[in-house]
Amino acid sequence: MEQKSEVLETAKNYIGNLKGGIDSIFNYISQGKENDALSLIPDFAEGIEWLSQVLVLTKDVHKKDLNMNELNDLLNEVVEAIENEDYILVGDLFKYEIYEILDQIQQNI
Repeated sequence: MEQKSEVLETAKNYIGNLKGGIDSIFNYISQGKENDALSLIPDFAEGIEWLSQVLVLTKDVHKKDLNMNELNDLLNEVVEAIENEDYILVGDLFKYEIYEILDQIQQNI
């Protein structure tokens, strides 16, 4: 139980890093530096994968039931927006949708 609490504390702190990554992605897109923004997304995706694994392994000690389906749906929308080269939508999804979900997760683990 204590190990799970420690892992969740690490995850909480790591979510702060992910949110910083979102800010960078959004800022690059706002500045017209789409390639710089896109170069950050693989690391972000890897971080989300790690977070998802942590949440599954520690689900019995969360403050609230956390559903990752909404986050997965949004990430699929990001992929679609990238395929359509709609970088404004990519930035908006990260900044206004994914950021909020990460904030909720951070508060409830």
